Amino acid sequence: MGDFILELYSEEIPAKMQLPAREQIERLFNKKFEKLNVKTNAVTGFVTPMRLGVIVRNLIQDEKGEKEEIRGPRLGAPDLAINGFLKKNNVEHSMLKVKKTEKGDFYVYEREIAKASLSDTLQRISTEVISEFSWPKSMLWGSDYSLRWVRPLKSILAVLFIEKKRFLIPLNIRGLKSGFLTKGHYFMSPEKFQVNSVDDYLNELIKRFVILQPQERQKRISEISSRVVKKEGFKIVEDQPLFDEITGLSEFPTPVLGEIPKTFLDLPEEVIITVIREHQKFLSLRKEESGKVEGFLLISNIITPDKQKSLLRGNIN
Repeated sequence: MGDFILELYSEEIPAKMQLPAREQIERLFNKKFEKLNVKTNAVTGFVTPMRLGVIVRNLIQDEKGEKEEIRGPRLGAPDLAINGFLKKNNVEHSMLKVKKTEKGDFYVYEREIAKASLSDTLQRISTEVISEFSWPKSMLWGSDYSLRWVRPLKSILAVLFIEKKRFLIPLNIRGLKSGFLTKGHYFMSPEKFQVNSVDDYLNELIKRFVILQPQERQKRISEISSRVVKKEGFKIVEDQPLFDEITGLSEFPTPVLGEIPKTFLDLPEEVIITVIREHQKFLSLRKEESGKVEGFLLISNIITPDKQKSLLRGNIN
């Protein structure tokens, strides 16, 4: 059994395209595994603003091969015909069997066809998935500008792990070759690192400020937001579509609470909510004491040394 990681690291993927992309890559891998008789416990897609891929656990492929039946001359055929069949297939007469059919009894020879190795199968499947992948909007990319991808690919991680050993799945996508390396958060931890197992990959990414799954990023946003909003006497104005969108804007989302300058509080509430929603992608906050929208929640993609104070100033001024 083996585990497999494919990570396609690119320039930023639009937030609204991320969840459909994760569903599509899962579906394509499952379909191709089924077609090539590759068994697995689970195919788990993941997506962030910078990466798309799958983690596959407990892969099994029967490498003994399949049997192919080659039909020879009819039983009782001249020796010349039988000997010609034996010579052509490089077999002995004792290796032949007799098979009854509607048209009579025939000599047959069964031979085993070796299957491709698991590594070769993963190489084939991964290449096909990338080539067949469909985006709502894409750009022509690659060394020959023939690959349609949402944004230019920067690196490919494609590794098979079997019994504490790792094997590179060699991909060459329009001149971009796969490797053992990936990187963490592009700003807070841009250094490349080697991946030694699936668990190592997941643990290292967390250390390097990357949360792979959108639902885990949403959970982080919700938990931190609830604490800071409650502490300052605010309540979040519910906006699920915006909440879903901002989840796709950061690999390590960190909510930051800000108060709207008093000079703007005389504006109609609808104007305030629309401006900070559409132009800044902020969640509106209603003050519990006054019942008015007096604050906002921005979702930062970085953690600054001054605990987001400079970031907050930049979004208010």
